[in-house]
Amino acid sequence: MELKKYHVCLTRPITESVVVTVDAPTPQEAEAAAWDKLDSEEYVDIEWLLDDGSWNDHDTYVSWVDEK
Repeated sequence: MELKKYHVCLTRPITESVVVTVDAPTPQEAEAAAWDKLDSEEYVDIEWLLDDGSWNDHDTYVSWVDEK
């Protein structure tokens, strides 16, 4: 049997966070402004921080398999 090569994406369920400071009149508009700011050039090299206790809470799983 001929073996094929595959890329297999294994994913660990961890979360990362970043705090974005914005000026807005309401919490809903602050949320929208934060997403916009995150997509801007200002945040190209932003440093995301691993959330406390977010690792090893669940088993690692396969996200996708793609034949090479």
